[in-house]
Amino acid sequence: MASRSTNSSLIIEDATPDDAGTIIDLIKELAIYENMLDQVKLTAAELKADLSDKQPWGLKAKVAKLLGTTGERETVGYALYFFRFDDLQGKRTVYMEDLYVRPAVRRIGIGMTLWRSVAQHGLEERCTQLQFAVLEWNKLGTDFYKKVGAFDRTLSYGVRLYRNNLTKTERKKAVLSALI
Repeated sequence: MASRSTNSSLIIEDATPDDAGTIIDLIKELAIYENMLDQVKLTAAELKADLSDKQPWGLKAKVAKLLGTTGERETVGYALYFFRFDDLQGKRTVYMEDLYVRPAVRRIGIGMTLWRSVAQHGLEERCTQLQFAVLEWNKLGTDFYKKVGAFDRTLSYGVRLYRNNLTKTERKKAVLSALI
């Protein structure tokens, strides 16, 4: 499903597996900005497989494309997201993993249009919340999310974010230790 913004040269589309390579390039651009390039492990092949998976609660992506000088559409931004369930609130939720727009085309409404597109998809799936994380020092991101009415839940929830690495070995250990 494609949507147009007020900028007639901009189109937001559901990403396809063919967009995987370009999205990986954009993920790396974002990782450079966040000083996390060494942490990018996702490959274009893995992302292509995830974007090919049609499970309703699997990975989703939107891409922002601008009409270039050659008449071709150039991908200038993306949003990665998935659906989850908030058991405390009893509500379906959209979790947006990334929202990124190339610096050269920021401040013309592309990020807002991507954000609205993700929010609209969430509403279509009966979600009542859009959640995301932003690095504490990322004032540009924090200001954007405040502009769209988001509020910081970090302090009010007193939550720490933990992670288990579920490699094949770790999965076996976790299953075995849970059985003991």
